[in-house]
Amino acid sequence: MDIKARQADGFVRKVPPNVTAVLLYGADAGLVSERAERIARAWAADPKVPGEILRLSDTDLQEAPDRLAVELRNLSMFGDRKIVRLMLQSAARPELVTELIEGPPLAGLLVVEAGNLRADSKLRKVFAGAGHAAAVACYPDDEDAIGQLIRDVLGAHKLGIGKEARTYLIGRLGADRALSRAEIEKLALYCLDRPEVTVGDIDAVTGDASELAVDRILKAAFAGKPGPALRELERAIASGESPQTVLLFIERHILRLMHLRTAIDGGRTPDEAVRALRPPPHFSEQAALAQQGRTWTTGRLQTALRQTSEAIRTARLRPRLEPELVDQLVARLALGP
Repeated sequence: MDIKARQADGFVRKVPPNVTAVLLYGADAGLVSERAERIARAWAADPKVPGEILRLSDTDLQEAPDRLAVELRNLSMFGDRKIVRLMLQSAARPELVTELIEGPPLAGLLVVEAGNLRADSKLRKVFAGAGHAAAVACYPDDEDAIGQLIRDVLGAHKLGIGKEARTYLIGRLGADRALSRAEIEKLALYCLDRPEVTVGDIDAVTGDASELAVDRILKAAFAGKPGPALRELERAIASGESPQTVLLFIERHILRLMHLRTAIDGGRTPDEAVRALRPPPHFSEQAALAQQGRTWTTGRLQTALRQTSEAIRTARLRPRLEPELVDQLVARLALGP
C-alpha cells in the first residue's frame, strides 16, 4: 500500500488488520517518530493478540542480519507477538528489510522509521507493493495540520483557545510535528485548571527569562559540561522554574537536534542544517546548535530521548521525585554515553 501524506493520519488512526509491516519515511523526523509510536502502541494494546515492543537499529541488523526474521516470523510460546520498531539511519543495505517483506505475512509486526527516501527507493517500492505492508509519507505540517494538532492536544487537556490566540500560536510553531507537540504540551501544562489559553499565556510560556535560564542548562549539558549544567539547573530551580518544565524543554531540544541531525545525515553541512531549521533559531544559538549537530549522533539522540521520556513519565506519576529526576537526567546528558 502506498499511503500519501494527506492520507497518513487516517491510516495511522486505523491500520488495516491485514497490514503487518509499515514503513514511515519523510523529511519530518518528529512526525515519523510520533506516528511510529502510535502504531506500535496500538498494536501492543490489541486485546486479541497483545504484543511486546522491541527497539532495533540498522546497526543491530548489520551485526545480526537474521535478527528480524528471528523476532517476526514466529509467535512466542506464550502466544503474544513481537512488535519491532526499526530505526534506519542508512538505507545502504535495504535487503536486510526488503527480503523479509517480500516473503509471507509476518507473525509479528514491523514498524520501520526512515528518512527522506527517493521515489525510486527499493524500500518504498517493496513496502508499497506488498499486500501486507504499507509505505507512509510523513512531510512537514501545513497551517491546517498545525491548527488541528493544537485542537487535539489542548482538547485532551480540556483547554479551549480563541481564534486570535490559535493564529498567534501557529505562528510560533515550526514544521516539525514532534517539536510542535512538545511546545503545545508545555503550554497545556502551564494552563492547567484554566478554561482557555490566551495570547498572554503563549508569551509567558516562551518568555525570555524562563527560556534563557533553561537555555543555559541545555547549552552546558549538550556541550558535555556537567558542572556548569548542574549549577545552572540549581539556579533555575531556586528561582522558581518547574523541574517538569525543564524536562519538557530538554525533550524539545532533543527533538530539534534529531531534526538537525537528519538534515546533516542527508548531506547538509551543520551550518546549513541549522539555517534550515523552522522556526529559525536566534543568531546567538546557531554556532552552539551546529556544534551539537556535529557531536550528537542519531544513536546518542535516540538514547537521550528515551531517557528523557522515561523521566517525564516518572515525574508525572511521582511528582515528589521531579527534582531528583531532572538532576540525574542533566548529569547523564552532560556526561555522555
